[in-house]
Amino acid sequence: MLLAISSLFVGALLALRFRVMILLPAITVGTILVIMNGVFHGKDLLWIAVAVTSFIVCVQVGYLSAAFIRVVTVPARGARVIAGKLTSTRD
Repeated sequence: MLLAISSLFVGALLALRFRVMILLPAITVGTILVIMNGVFHGKDLLWIAVAVTSFIVCVQVGYLSAAFIRVVTVPARGARVIAGKLTSTRD
């Protein structure tokens, strides 16, 4: 559960700072870390496969969620500023 929540946050942070090309290196590094963690703790192959799949899906969902929120909120904020300038009475 902690892996899924932290993966969502990592994906969201990546979306706020980088373009979509950062997902491949981030997923690669994260997958290696999850596999190493599973081997270190003596987990079986099925547990490691589920953990890696969960990590990959959650990073992508977090990235898409933050990117969607960014796309929706930024134009709305810009339209509000433009509308404020257009309705201003100052000359």
